[in-house]
Amino acid sequence: MKSKSEIAAGGCRAGLALIFLAGGLSAVTPARAHLSIIHQGAESRGTRETGDRFGEELAAADFNGDGYDDLATAAVGENSFEGVVIVNPGSRYGLTQVGADILTEDDFGGAELVHSFGGALAAGDFNHDGYHDLAVGTPGYDGTSVNNIGRVYLYSGGPGGLTPWATLRQTDAGGAEEEGDLFGDKLLAGDMNGDGYDDLFISAVGEDDNAGVVFWFMGSAAGLGGAAEGWIKQSTIGGTNEVDDSFGLSLALGNLVGDSRLDLVVGAPNKTVGGQLRGRPGDGDHRRCFRPGDRHGL
Repeated sequence: MKSKSEIAAGGCRAGLALIFLAGGLSAVTPARAHLSIIHQGAESRGTRETGDRFGEELAAADFNGDGYDDLATAAVGENSFEGVVIVNPGSRYGLTQVGADILTEDDFGGAELVHSFGGALAAGDFNHDGYHDLAVGTPGYDGTSVNNIGRVYLYSGGPGGLTPWATLRQTDAGGAEEEGDLFGDKLLAGDMNGDGYDDLFISAVGEDDNAGVVFWFMGSAAGLGGAAEGWIKQSTIGGTNEVDDSFGLSLALGNLVGDSRLDLVVGAPNKTVGGQLRGRPGDGDHRRCFRPGDRHGL
């Protein structure tokens, strides 16, 4: 897992988002969509600058309930990795810059450098009100005396678009905030228990020297954090938590056992399996852990 200094020194690109329409790549032309290439600036919000990394994370959903999906795009490197998220509304002509919104950590009381607001994005209707909500991972968030503990910020969807809603912490689901946990490094949303409310899964890949953990928050009429929540590690399903396994570095939901409910798959790409040495972070996919869902969730 990269340190803050490695992250800050890494990227030097401004970034962009490309829109490809259904019907095959050969059918894509700029004239078929209001916006087919989006930069920071005239096509969205903000200013195009070196190192912004606009487009590093994306989430598409209908946040304002007008029947058109909108696009949330993270520029994680904005202002020395303080990070921003820009939302382009959908329309009958495709995405538009008209009414584009910009989200920052200031919406929740203050932004700081290298917090990486927008380091992960996930959209879901967590309170089943007909409007999709947005979860924004901020894995570089620092506590009072510990760094990189992480936070996840929730925006509520509504007729006027996204508005600040709530903040999720590891402690909300029975965890402890420790140096380098990177809570919010990966996010995934979906209705795992089939109750009509989308649920949220949050990785803290840096937990226990990068062994990793995945937290889960079940949706409800009150949103997230008001219903069941908890966490899973490899040891939860009979495995061993080892340094640098990176459990939670990838997440996926699917109906894998055919029981009408979604199941969770968690990647641990640096796990040593069958005597084979783990790769360096990012080098290969050595194990995936499967956790079936039921009406109670995990």
